[in-house]
Amino acid sequence: MKNRSPAFAGLTLLTLPVVTPLAAESVPVMVVTATRTPITADQALAPVTVIDRPAIETSGARDLIQLLRGLAGIDLTNSGGPGKPTGLYLRGTGAGHTLLLIDGVRVGSATTGTPAWQDLPLGLIDRIEVVRGPHAALYGSDAIGGVVQIFTRRGGGERHFDAAAGIGSHQRVEARAALSGRQGGLDYAVAASHQGTDGIDARQPTTGWYAVDEPDRDGYRNDALSLSLGHDLERGGRLGFTLLHADGDNEYDGAPDESDVVQQVMAFDLRLPLGERWQSSLQLARNLDRSEQFDHGAHYSTIDTRRHQITWQNDLTVDDDDLLTLGLDWYRDQAEGDTAYTVDRRDNHSLFAQYQWNRGDHDLLTALRHDDNEQFGGHTTGNLAWGYRIDRGLRLTASAGTAFKAPTLNQLYWPGSGNPNLRPEESATVEAGLTATPGWGEWSLHAFHSRIDELIDWAPDASGNWVPQNTSRARIDGVELELRGTFAGWRSHGQLTLLDPRDRDSDNRLRRRADHTLRLDLDRDFGALSAGATLFYQGRRFDDAANLTRLGGYALLDLRAGYRLDKQWSLQATLSNALDRDYQTVNTYNQPGAELFVAIRYAQ
Repeated sequence: MKNRSPAFAGLTLLTLPVVTPLAAESVPVMVVTATRTPITADQALAPVTVIDRPAIETSGARDLIQLLRGLAGIDLTNSGGPGKPTGLYLRGTGAGHTLLLIDGVRVGSATTGTPAWQDLPLGLIDRIEVVRGPHAALYGSDAIGGVVQIFTRRGGGERHFDAAAGIGSHQRVEARAALSGRQGGLDYAVAASHQGTDGIDARQPTTGWYAVDEPDRDGYRNDALSLSLGHDLERGGRLGFTLLHADGDNEYDGAPDESDVVQQVMAFDLRLPLGERWQSSLQLARNLDRSEQFDHGAHYSTIDTRRHQITWQNDLTVDDDDLLTLGLDWYRDQAEGDTAYTVDRRDNHSLFAQYQWNRGDHDLLTALRHDDNEQFGGHTTGNLAWGYRIDRGLRLTASAGTAFKAPTLNQLYWPGSGNPNLRPEESATVEAGLTATPGWGEWSLHAFHSRIDELIDWAPDASGNWVPQNTSRARIDGVELELRGTFAGWRSHGQLTLLDPRDRDSDNRLRRRADHTLRLDLDRDFGALSAGATLFYQGRRFDDAANLTRLGGYALLDLRAGYRLDKQWSLQATLSNALDRDYQTVNTYNQPGAELFVAIRYAQ
């Protein structure tokens, strides 16, 4: 008899009544990623997690990985500490199955098919929205598990300046500064950050065909700049420009042993009202992902991928309560560098439509998109979601959606091992959820089932050569529970994810996905003093498809404290992995032990 899913084995436990003390009143939060239009988070028919700048500051997180770790549906793997390759697995899907947007721009490598999460500077981020579930009907390829959108610093309001600097374990040094405001019809924001560390020994000694034995520290440096400019036009229009540029240097064990990396996102945005019921927006953008590898100081290789994008979106109000969204996307992926790809570029054209309908306690969303890709032809995806407010504090949602992942340029055209006949990976997901806002706070429960076909894996072709092929199938069952409130003066946020991600042919668990993840955040103010803690627990995972290499579960405790010296100055100290636990998320790759960091902040 096959093992039952731990996700559904725990469902009865999660649906037991929750009895808790008084909580703070929740304030509606605006989001745009779930529908490509502004709505409040409680209106969204897909589960959304929002992290704003105050929450980032309070968390004491040193990088994006630490900030996102353990959020509902999110599993992260890291190969050796700060700056090292990082994979984000949303709802048990693959590392390339989450779409990353930065200020509305698609971000990621066209050759590897994944974003460089480790190189995105946390100090320049104003806000993050995580939308779980398939959203290819709005955004196209990659959005199988969901979408993560990062918004950089924005201007507006009175002039504001803030800065911070700190030092910590492993010779860690950080500094950042940001200035924002508005002058007449012009809003502006400029920010810069620096991060450097000697790091840890990234990898344990290994044997075999790729033996590594380098007991040294593998450091990381990142310098970044962001800029946002906006000018108000007549009748509510706006012309804007955003730029994010991050330049990093990373050290590794093995060959190559060092890399210089660049992440750049640049966009021009124009928003115009074309009538009382018609809002039109146009975005021209470019994403650069560049990595130059070195081995003992000598050039090893260069990989440079660029994506040029154009998006035109039109939002039309219908009958006062409904919203019709129509748009088109175009983007071109292009690879440059030392590798002579058989084909080094491809274009993708798409049309999308969405209709949001509201009648009393009922909400309905339908979306449809057709992508025409120069490499594999046409692909159509759709979403259907429904919500019903059972009473003022309880809401039921249900949805179904399809999504796909286009093959990467490496999989298609890598010299000697590419397969230009690959088809897109395809998925179908159904989901049901309950959200509630009782007097003590809020909670949500979501259960989902996903099936992914045409997964790309290495297999021998007719000539016996190992090449990427559409050979695998997956099934993912999951449950997510979130609780938020204030109990005995402590602001609390608990998140639990139970997953059963399996290969449908072998019934093995999908590699590098943990079976359950728990995160609990507690924070409280005591006058000028603040204190907080994050407890993170993650269950076992397997590092290989055959489920022979098992990585055990582990628990981490992060502690933080702050003290406000006056209205402008404050101190913060964080102790990450306070219990100094040894653990791995990728086999043979080390993770930091206990780390102390102390910072001083100024804001005016």
